Amino acid sequence: MKPKTTVFSIILTSLLVATAPAATTSFDIQSGANTQSGFTAVTSFPASDGTVTMTVDVSPSGFRDRGVTTPITGHADAAVLRDLAFWSTTDPITFTFSGLQLNTEYTVLGWVFDSESGNSGKNIDFTTNGGTVSITTSNTSNNNAAFSISNLTSDGTGAATIVMDHTGGAGGAVSFVNGFQLTAIPEPSAALLGGLGLLALLRRRR
Repeated sequence: MKPKTTVFSIILTSLLVATAPAATTSFDIQSGANTQSGFTAVTSFPASDGTVTMTVDVSPSGFRDRGVTTPITGHADAAVLRDLAFWSTTDPITFTFSGLQLNTEYTVLGWVFDSESGNSGKNIDFTTNGGTVSITTSNTSNNNAAFSISNLTSDGTGAATIVMDHTGGAGGAVSFVNGFQLTAIPEPSAALLGGLGLLALLRRRR
């Protein structure tokens, strides 16, 4: 193989490695009635998708399935939104994810929706080591049912936490959640940087 061909082969391989699909973990917290496609069903804690394990420091008061209700009919995330786990407490609830990539930043999606009118108008905070997002729940609209939480970063053991905290609003002290999805944010790989370095060297020699 000619030298130039070898160099370009290395660069192409580097680009393919660097653009590989990001690792995604998706948990559908539910009563066991229906599971969102591509998600792992969570009917108890701890739960695992085979790589990442999700635990919680306080067991939920229960799981509920609301069925297919009008606000979520035809919604892309309908299977996630139809059922949930709930906690009848004002205490913060900590979800711990282990088995993540080490020291890696993740984007986080969460779902919080209940068609029960008694669970509308509640203020629930979700906090990661990247920040906090505050949600006011609605039982008649799914506009804020899927939300993005500030990015979180796993530690040197591959663990990270999300804290759910009921901060007030309508009704009693109940917090709830339908699911979480964590997607690793890829960083420039050593292979890509090496390939780009070879490309720069090749261009200087031309």
